[in-house]
Amino acid sequence: MSFGFLGNAHRAELACKPERAIHCWQNGFDTGQCLCDQKRWREALPYLGTAFETSEIMMTTNAVKPQCAHELFNASAALLIDGYAGIGAKAQCEEIYRMAAVRLRRESCCYPETQARIKQYINQLHQHVQRSAAKGRQHVCSRAVVSA
Repeated sequence: MSFGFLGNAHRAELACKPERAIHCWQNGFDTGQCLCDQKRWREALPYLGTAFETSEIMMTTNAVKPQCAHELFNASAALLIDGYAGIGAKAQCEEIYRMAAVRLRRESCCYPETQARIKQYINQLHQHVQRSAAKGRQHVCSRAVVSA
């Protein structure tokens, strides 16, 4: 899954070095959240996209426990949706939701014990996209909470 925020070499490095992936995710997420809070949407997008793509790598490589990876991925997707909503990019919001839902459904097949939680994440993301579309450019970034 790629939106092009990470280059191939960076993606390969993060896949081989879980500790780098965790650090990269944290930096991207925190910086993107800060910029989003300031409504600096366009500046936030590269950081939010990096966090989103890195969270997917963390799921794939088992850099963190599956339940934690799912939570980080969900929070990253929601925040990236916020960023795109902030610039009025409804199609990108819907594409992030679609990509995230497909990826989470694959995870629920691999980890049946997480199916209920993953279904909840997918529903939350769907509601998030709907709220974002309704608010349009006046969208206020919601504070993502990650307990990881």
